[in-house]
Amino acid sequence: MKQFQLQFVQEHQAGNTILISFLLRVIAELHSNQSNPATIGLANFNTGDFDFIPAQLGKRVSTATFLNIDFNKSYKKPSATHMPILLHTFSKHMVPHSTTQSQLNNILQTFNLFAKEKKVIVLVKAPVAIRQDFFALVKAYETLGVIDIIYLIVTDDDLSVVGMNMASTTLIRYNHSDKAQTLFPDRLANLSSRPYYVACYEDPPTTFKDKNNKTIGSAIALIDIIAKHQSTNARYFYTKNAETVFKHGQTTSIDLATYRFIRTIASPPYSLLQMSPMFHWCIAVPRQYRRILHEQVVWPFAIDLWVLAGGLVAFFALYQSVLARILATRCPTVYSIVNIPLQTLKILLLFLLSEYYTAILSSNLGLSQLPAYPKTLTEFYLTKLSIMYHHRRILTEIQSQISSRVVMVNTTQPYEPSQFAILQLCDRFRHTIGKTTKLYGKQTSHHQFHLIAEPIRSLLSLSPFRKSSPRFSRFQQYVSRLNEAGIGDYLWRQWNEKASDELSSGEEDTDEQNTSMLELDHFVPVFINGCYLYIVAFAVFIMEHAIHRIQQAFNN
Repeated sequence: MKQFQLQFVQEHQAGNTILISFLLRVIAELHSNQSNPATIGLANFNTGDFDFIPAQLGKRVSTATFLNIDFNKSYKKPSATHMPILLHTFSKHMVPHSTTQSQLNNILQTFNLFAKEKKVIVLVKAPVAIRQDFFALVKAYETLGVIDIIYLIVTDDDLSVVGMNMASTTLIRYNHSDKAQTLFPDRLANLSSRPYYVACYEDPPTTFKDKNNKTIGSAIALIDIIAKHQSTNARYFYTKNAETVFKHGQTTSIDLATYRFIRTIASPPYSLLQMSPMFHWCIAVPRQYRRILHEQVVWPFAIDLWVLAGGLVAFFALYQSVLARILATRCPTVYSIVNIPLQTLKILLLFLLSEYYTAILSSNLGLSQLPAYPKTLTEFYLTKLSIMYHHRRILTEIQSQISSRVVMVNTTQPYEPSQFAILQLCDRFRHTIGKTTKLYGKQTSHHQFHLIAEPIRSLLSLSPFRKSSPRFSRFQQYVSRLNEAGIGDYLWRQWNEKASDELSSGEEDTDEQNTSMLELDHFVPVFINGCYLYIVAFAVFIMEHAIHRIQQAFNN
């Protein structure tokens, strides 16, 4: 009975009455702005100062669900729930200053509020608000990245509302009649003078240095777009290789890193950002060619053109051997009119066909070699090529007809590029094939391999973002919207091409130059064509000689 009387007195104190009215109004406004049903978290309300609050809120806010946990006692961790609103009491029973941040970290972890936008309301009795522990609490919330927070300082007959300014740097006073939109403004819309600090390393086309030593890449372009939309910029810290940026229990000013990886540990010390495209593994097969010689002589002309040429040859052969003699003896007038135009037509047709034939044959010199390597997965299945790779964990959950061909790197035997296919990231093939083959034992360029652009395995690509950063949720929203609009894929393709131009080495330039130079074997079809012509000329000579002998025999 005595406890009930004490609670009744607490509820009807002027300050507590104003507090309950304020909480009901603000919670209703915040709750109405939620697109999905939300649970409201209550932390440490089992103390004597504010233990009547949960019951009052439960009675008067029927549309919300409340989860009350006393972190000073043993409790069962709740399942993952959407809790964008948190009410936290700070009383004289608060833990010592040394454990303030660890307890707040535990509260945010338990309510699953890290890497999410949240509204926090802290209730403080006036005598406690002047203690050093209270200022440690404010500093701890700031360190943990909680920027949408207000502190309600309650006296027996009044209520004071204190919160952060727009830049989240100092405490300012609000009126307890202010709307929730005033108490919790959008502090992430304008980050002027508060840049992003980004760690990156040489990883083309995501991030790399250009010839002017400027950090560029697809991730840089994407981050710059987001930073500009938030009225700020980004500062990049570039290293040759990836470094450990985020560690448990260690603070850092770095907001995010452009590193791409596959999630491997259960509880990483950072939030997982989906910024880059997915990892797609493709098969790169060595380029092999089959020489064709005699077929190329026939290819320049289509079948119907060869029929026309053959018909003209037969006609002029018939005319020269039979019709011309008949016309000359029986119709000399017609012969004199027809013969010269026909001879002119023969010369003209011979000139046109030979010139076109020579031109087409010269332009198709490269066709003396036909690709003999598979261009699709279906064609690859018909070959006996083995696939070389060095990370066995990537090979899980792939087709058996692929996994059965995978061989690991054998350091005891020399690596021969022409005998093995290689697993490569589809979008980084041109930039990583040289390093991969060098790792296997013999460096080659992308000119010596063909990438089958049909992924055999796809995995989610993740990047680390500081766990305590309040910018994570908004940044992820921007990235998702840019990817939905196709801008992310566009930047990736654009910088993939630019990286190829920027990072082209002298060796690759030499290889490309060599592939474009004419060599002696390119002219083998020309030599064969010449032989054919000589053979035809010799046959015509024999035929004309035979016809001449036959005509002499008839005349005699």
